[in-house]
Amino acid sequence: MPTAELSSLLQHVIDDSRAFCREKFGDSPEIRVAEIRVAGGEASTPADSVMLAPFVAFPVHEILKNAMGAHVRRVGADKLDQLAPIEVRHGVRAGVAFVGVSDYGGGLTEPSHALRFLQTTNKEREATYTYSRAFGSAFEGLGVGLPLAALHARYLNGKLFLNAVPNGVHAAFTFDVTGNSREPEDETPTD
Repeated sequence: MPTAELSSLLQHVIDDSRAFCREKFGDSPEIRVAEIRVAGGEASTPADSVMLAPFVAFPVHEILKNAMGAHVRRVGADKLDQLAPIEVRHGVRAGVAFVGVSDYGGGLTEPSHALRFLQTTNKEREATYTYSRAFGSAFEGLGVGLPLAALHARYLNGKLFLNAVPNGVHAAFTFDVTGNSREPEDETPTD
């Protein structure tokens, strides 16, 4: 399976997500990218040296797609410069890579609901049941993107976190990059 460095992979996902947003809404918000490096004594692998499978791009794309859509819905595609840029931070600490995305698109009242299948947090949006470019789904608008991203994170022995911040959302996606992890345990309760 081909691999890509984390920063290169993120740049590709950002470029693709911005193209998707422009296609759908006519413009896309600015995105600022920063690599976070651990200072001091804790050993860390620079993000540029971490090799990843390209399928890690899916959760990041879903997070960015939601962040950009929130910006457009909040102020409109013609006024995106009124909001602070979306911030993407990434790095690696102790064998765990992370990608954090902060947006200022208005926020979620209950971020945990966004991780439930078929639980949309956007009341004014109707499901289209049509495909949207190569990344779309027959269930667009029904709330399946973030739950699927969370499943990807779990499969990679990581997690997807959503936190409300003033006027926005901070999403963080973590995943194991050591190659030493086991497949996730089945958490299905038994009777």
